[in-house]
Amino acid sequence: FELQHIAGTAAIGTDEGETIVFSHGTVLRVYLHGKQTYEVNSGHKAAITEILFNKQGNKLTSASDDTTVLLWRINGGKLTRVKKLGGHTGSVFSVCFTQHGDYMATAGQDQCIKIWDCSNWGNVCTLIQAHTNQITACAFDSTCSKLVSGGEDRT
Repeated sequence: FELQHIAGTAAIGTDEGETIVFSHGTVLRVYLHGKQTYEVNSGHKAAITEILFNKQGNKLTSASDDTTVLLWRINGGKLTRVKKLGGHTGSVFSVCFTQHGDYMATAGQDQCIKIWDCSNWGNVCTLIQAHTNQITACAFDSTCSKLVSGGEDRT
């Protein structure tokens, strides 16, 4: 299908079929089966840097240059904001979930990685200065026993 708007980031999930979400600036646009069904100003105060569905496809995260991560529930092609997570002191560039969606990690410009418990969205731990420059990527392995990260410090 053809987009009617510019896309900055994209995420694919499952919710009553194929769901795709695109972002541009602070706006999120939901496409269900190739048609735009919903558009919302995310509430971020700066550009969205990443959007990601959990493995189950029923939760969406949006990370931003405003230092926050917003959590969304998606149902029938409509987004409902559930929670705002703070604690980073710089842009958040990466978000990842464990295989079963029990935990989520966020990482970014402040060189920190935060681990969140998805049952109550509490911050389980923070790895301070995990890198010597901003962190641009993080991912859990399939057993959830390891978390890897990459950054502009080339580590």
